[in-house]
Amino acid sequence: MKNDKLARRSWAQYTVVLAFVLIVRGAAADETAEAYGTFRILDGHRGAIVSLAFCNEGELVSADDAGKIFVWQLRSGKIVQRIKAFDRQTDSGVSFDPKSRHLFAFSLSKIVEFGRRKEDDSESFEKLPPTRFSGMQEFWECRSVLFSNDGKMMVGGFSRYGPRVQNVGEIRNDVPPLLIIKNGESNVRVNKKVLEFLHGCLVQGLAMSRTGDLLAICGIRPNRARAGFVIELDLGHDDVTFIGEPSEFVTPANCVAFSPDGNRFAVGFGSERSENNKDSANVMVFSSRSCMREYSGFGGRGVVFAMAFSADSNRLYVGGSEPTLQVLTAPNWRTETRLIAHKSSIKAMAVSEHDGVLATGASDGSIIIWTLKK
Repeated sequence: MKNDKLARRSWAQYTVVLAFVLIVRGAAADETAEAYGTFRILDGHRGAIVSLAFCNEGELVSADDAGKIFVWQLRSGKIVQRIKAFDRQTDSGVSFDPKSRHLFAFSLSKIVEFGRRKEDDSESFEKLPPTRFSGMQEFWECRSVLFSNDGKMMVGGFSRYGPRVQNVGEIRNDVPPLLIIKNGESNVRVNKKVLEFLHGCLVQGLAMSRTGDLLAICGIRPNRARAGFVIELDLGHDDVTFIGEPSEFVTPANCVAFSPDGNRFAVGFGSERSENNKDSANVMVFSSRSCMREYSGFGGRGVVFAMAFSADSNRLYVGGSEPTLQVLTAPNWRTETRLIAHKSSIKAMAVSEHDGVLATGASDGSIIIWTLKK
């Protein structure tokens, strides 16, 4: 009840015109206001926001690093459901399956599936029996779950540092791979070279093309001089294999986003423990179907934690160590605008093309809903 009151008060207090827009290129102020309209702040979390997902029309699901998961109604700015997915405080993520309209909540030790339950004139999520990935928790930690736009394909990215394999030396040969791809209930065969490359890696980010035939993966290869990696996979054949060659980088790769037109994907880099962030590019854009780099540069200073493309694929939204939302524009991917609204680093991001909004979540627990230009 207390958080509901805070959310209602915050919604009314912070529904404002974008007065804190700092234009770093020569765009006119009214053009920027038209492009990004207004923003609203949702206040209810007390932990850092680590994951955001739009579900259905006009609803947003948010998860924080204390394991709290909230469902928000965008129109009113209210929390309409609090979901208990985990028994203890833990980093958690959320992903929505558009076909079944089920919500998947995942943490380092568990994956929980929620279905929709109708009650009078409203709907809510209810916990379902063990998911398609449940057996993986015996071995690995879940880092990311992703669905194709039509909901037919499901991808799970894992880490070897699971609760039952921590500090036990070499990985056994009979355990599941770190990348699981399913078409319905059937596993899709992944080429042995891909699985060998991912062996011992931390899969940090997954992104799929809208057509469902391309998959971009980024992550970390621990204990290596070149710790970050980026790969692109062809999902259009029976044997999922590399497109181009894997790319490796000095700094960890944290997040990845595919453009809606499918022509490219972007990757965010950086490490909170590294002193080299100021000298290393933290944003790279790759051409799809070749995995060739188009752009290497900066989306603000420091670490990049989250990114998303606009509906027309011409803008790239970047969030990271700075409290500003960086807006990079095609074709050169230079910073067009910096939108200042958060008071702490931006950790998560999601776009709803149907509602025409962008959601960003910060380490102080705040969520901002940005109205985007149609």
